[in-house]
Amino acid sequence: MFRMSGKGSSGIANDKEYLVKEQILLWLFSIAASVFFYLCILFVVHFLYHPDPAFIAKAAHKIVYKGPIHPEPVESLRFRLGIATLIPSFLVFYILFSKLAFLKGLAASRFYEAITIITIIFLAILIYAGFAAHNPYSTTWSERPQNARDYYCKTNFEFFFRGLFLGRYLILYTLVIVPFISILFFRRKQIKDFAILSRFMERAGYLAIMVLVLSIVTMNTYRIPYTLDGKYDFNAVYYAMTQVYAGTPMLVNGFSNTYGLYPVFLNPLFQLFGLSVLKFSLVMAVLTGFSFVLNFYFLKKWVRNKYILFAGFCTTIFFPYLNSRLITPFDSFFAFYPIRYILPSVLLVLASSYFITKSKAVYWWTTLLLSIFVLWNPEFGLVCLVAWILASSFSEFENPDRKLAAQRSILHLFQVAIVSCMVIFLFGCYSYLFYGHWPDFRLLFSFIWLFGKLGYGLLPMPLIHPWNFEVLILFLGFAYATVKWYQREVTPRVTIVFLVSLVGLGSFFYYQGRSHNLVFSSSAGFSCLLLTLLGDELWQKVKANSLLFLRSLFVLFLFIVSVSFCEIAYCSGYLYKLVFQENLKARQQKLEDDLNRNEAFVLANSRVGEKILILTAEQNEGFYYNGNKRVSAFNPGSIVMFLSSDLDRLERTVIDSSFSIFVEPAFFKMPYAPRLYSAISASYQLVATNGSMVLLRKRDRAIKMETAIQDSFALFHKSYDQNTSPITRIIALDSIEIDKALRQPSCALEVSFNSKLRIYDSLSLFTDDSDNIKLADLTGNKNYWFGQKQKRVVLSVPAHENTTLKIDFTPGRANVYQDGKLIYERALSIDERSIGHLFGSGKPTVPGNWGGVTDVVVYGQNPKTGKDD
Repeated sequence: MFRMSGKGSSGIANDKEYLVKEQILLWLFSIAASVFFYLCILFVVHFLYHPDPAFIAKAAHKIVYKGPIHPEPVESLRFRLGIATLIPSFLVFYILFSKLAFLKGLAASRFYEAITIITIIFLAILIYAGFAAHNPYSTTWSERPQNARDYYCKTNFEFFFRGLFLGRYLILYTLVIVPFISILFFRRKQIKDFAILSRFMERAGYLAIMVLVLSIVTMNTYRIPYTLDGKYDFNAVYYAMTQVYAGTPMLVNGFSNTYGLYPVFLNPLFQLFGLSVLKFSLVMAVLTGFSFVLNFYFLKKWVRNKYILFAGFCTTIFFPYLNSRLITPFDSFFAFYPIRYILPSVLLVLASSYFITKSKAVYWWTTLLLSIFVLWNPEFGLVCLVAWILASSFSEFENPDRKLAAQRSILHLFQVAIVSCMVIFLFGCYSYLFYGHWPDFRLLFSFIWLFGKLGYGLLPMPLIHPWNFEVLILFLGFAYATVKWYQREVTPRVTIVFLVSLVGLGSFFYYQGRSHNLVFSSSAGFSCLLLTLLGDELWQKVKANSLLFLRSLFVLFLFIVSVSFCEIAYCSGYLYKLVFQENLKARQQKLEDDLNRNEAFVLANSRVGEKILILTAEQNEGFYYNGNKRVSAFNPGSIVMFLSSDLDRLERTVIDSSFSIFVEPAFFKMPYAPRLYSAISASYQLVATNGSMVLLRKRDRAIKMETAIQDSFALFHKSYDQNTSPITRIIALDSIEIDKALRQPSCALEVSFNSKLRIYDSLSLFTDDSDNIKLADLTGNKNYWFGQKQKRVVLSVPAHENTTLKIDFTPGRANVYQDGKLIYERALSIDERSIGHLFGSGKPTVPGNWGGVTDVVVYGQNPKTGKDD
């Protein structure tokens, strides 16, 4: 057994080493016991808690009209139980084990080496297993692929690093580069001119960081996003900005936004300088770069070793941010960087100043700013506000008088609550004063409710994944702060570790909900900051102790953070291409020209301040309100509209209003909104087109269409049969209703179209996979064929004139009329039982494309007669 010596420097060193070993074992046993306790709780939950996700999803689908609903009640409970139990149980076990004598004996025995070696092996296996595990969304696994990379990356390691440095040179990195860096650390005193090398690396590091941040700003500044994903994510944040710029108040008349009220705070800037895609992307890019600058400033204040500073910061940039840009088509994803990410970045810098100086002015300004952040983005705003309350309360325990510290901690809660309520009240007064409406603040938190309560867009967490290691980092951060609190050693540095752990945990909630690898990397930024702080703290221990366990942990830390240097250097050429993106610009030039042409069409047929409705692809909507101060007649934008109540409200708005509607038929797809199509068709008529976009205006009067079938009603106009026929596009009921309508024993199909106001040569009315019922131009605006090519009826239509086509379909016979004149008649065989069978393949039909059809209506038997409808 190890004998403590009370004499000589070696005895003192041995005493110190023994105490460190004892603390190491105390930590390891406390962590293991708390994890075991948590697993026992999960075991009990497994037998007692059995919610029905299908029942929850069914109820949610009555509220949400589109998108996937995947409630995760069990997973959410497990996650929250982990938060509630792991750290308190760790503290309990830490106190318990610290009072037991057996750890002292273990620290002096050979069991210490065995336990620490097993721990290092376990950590290595944890990292390896997480990355070697199946990519849960690859084609070889149970979950559906979420992006293109999922189709060919079978493991998590492949997903993150295939095609990058680590994916190609893992052995070189592991066996050469990491050992070399470790030697520089452990033998720095023996290396000649190490100080000169260190100064050179420091200056090179500052230059590299400046270039890297400027590159990020540049690659995110553009006239138009270059990729499809980029357009979707850009419009999700840009559309709301265009409407606030045009003078529409948020949180009024249903105008919600998934990502908060940031447009309100940016609006004065754009009112001064004007709004465009280029200017908006520049502001977002600058805020993103500023966020990373704040991260570096924060680390520089708290990290003592320069290599750890630069490596930790590059890790914070590379894995959460650059990695996804390197492995997938470029997407700025402004919704996270900077709209969400900038909030904790600002918090960490302001909190650092407060915890060091205890300045009342800094405290109140930080509290005020964080209260505003809740309005800017409620998700991360709330995370920051709660983290600020808890960290400020924690910092009070620097005072040895714990009773006084507890009283002051409670005071922080009331102070922040008062300021937050004041900010929300003042914003409400601002909205009422300038717009005449008090905002509905429930809309501000609607997405949190949609995401957290209903399970919108959630994905299940895999059991074995790199998130296991991230959770361990967060756990260590909280455990470090908890132990220091118990030992009455709370300092500003300890409070900062506690704060970063809170922010990292709040960010991890984002991944827990939507558990895809891209979301995991995006949400890991503040965990990377925490890892850097803990690594720097570990280095201080390594310098003071030569224990193999501590050195092994530090080498593992170097293995994780040093890869960012290699990856950034290896991918510098591709990063350079991302800065300019010339190839992507060239590929999307035609689309940009089309968008500009259609925007000009909108501007030529509307005026500043006019309410209009633009129906196009979700990813294009914001481009047509591009700082031209046209006001959307309905909010929110289609890309962030999820609720059935919003869809119903849009339908009522179309029926009750008379604003202009611009439609881009090639891109407007809302198959889940058949009644919206009916509402538009029953109320509006086509008046102009530029070849790719059409303009609809309110009809002056109803046009009654006649049919040969007695006692019938318009199946496509269930609520509007006393109104007009559909205009511009077929009524897009779901395939079951269309199929039902076209396959009645007796029905009539009536079509009106204009040979000038059309977009496509081939105009589909109803289609299945063989494109079966259509109108097609034969000889340039004069002769058309109707039906399938093999069973067509040829129509003679004068140029630039309207034509009405009608089919009366009764058992055994079909008559086709053009402008009231019989042009085709046919006795039907037993196999030709309906219009669908007559002109098509007999397969279920779905809505066709827009084309130039101005009226389409299907009539069938009136259900009041009791006959089959």
